[in-house]
Amino acid sequence: MKRHAPIAPCLALLLAAGGCARLGEVKTLETRPVGPPERTTRHVGTGFLVSGVRDGARVRALAEAVERCVDVTRQRHAARIRTVRTPEGSSLLLEWIAGGALLAGGTAVIVLNALRPPEPPDYTQGEVHTRSESGAYVFGGVLGALGGGFLAGAAWQTSQLGDTSVDLPEQVSEKAGLQTVCARKPAPGAKVRMTLPDGATVEAVAGPDGVADLPLPLGVDELLQAGGRRRVTLDVERDPRGAGRVDL
Repeated sequence: MKRHAPIAPCLALLLAAGGCARLGEVKTLETRPVGPPERTTRHVGTGFLVSGVRDGARVRALAEAVERCVDVTRQRHAARIRTVRTPEGSSLLLEWIAGGALLAGGTAVIVLNALRPPEPPDYTQGEVHTRSESGAYVFGGVLGALGGGFLAGAAWQTSQLGDTSVDLPEQVSEKAGLQTVCARKPAPGAKVRMTLPDGATVEAVAGPDGVADLPLPLGVDELLQAGGRRRVTLDVERDPRGAGRVDL
């Protein structure tokens, strides 16, 4: 009759082999400028601009057609994702120790079992009983296999430690400045409107030189004095971006 070593310790070791070291991972995005920044002027649209001054009983307004631009700064950037992996606590060291201990233990069991002299047969009740040595070899093999698995896992996880980087496609960022007037010229035929403090309006059409004469109504000084505001608003072609104010 053959006798085998208990399998409970082997199963416990198999379950324990499911664990592995814990690795911490930190990812960061790193960027750096590539070359000097490039500055360009971009056309963003057209419109009107009006200014004026009081000339006796009228306001002389100058209507201009303008082009609006914006200064743009472009910068190329190189980017990469940096990953740093480190072991958490002593888990990786313990994995190396456990793997080495299990492999050494399994090897020792197999070697000692092989070196042990065979026991004489046991004659009982007319039967010959011999002790099987296969159980010890299985137990030692299981220990060695578990130890090898731990060491292989520890070696693979150790190879994942350190600092690695992955380059990303080059990126271009743009930063726009304030909008400015980059070109202007008189706007003949433009409709100029003057709005008084009480909401009344006066309109005129600009001549060939872009100048429009806007007559002030009678009693405007008394009106301005009573309202406490001595300022009128000018706009051309109802473009609010080009509105101007005139102190009277």
